[in-house]
Amino acid sequence: MITFKNELPMDHEKSIQHIVYNWSKDMFEHDKEMGIVPPNIDYCREISWNSVEEHLESEGLKMEQIQ
Repeated sequence: MITFKNELPMDHEKSIQHIVYNWSKDMFEHDKEMGIVPPNIDYCREISWNSVEEHLESEGLKMEQIQ
């Protein structure tokens, strides 16, 4: 379960995972088409997660994971 600090306790995990999946898939396909570096889906997922976190932080939101 992913929530945001000082926000209503709604689970945002599925929507964030959907964004990360699409961004990493797009990045993987771009790397594959360009042929400059061998595409690596794990790297693309990690970069996508980092990007999502940076976007949220720039909006003043901090993710909290509650399990």
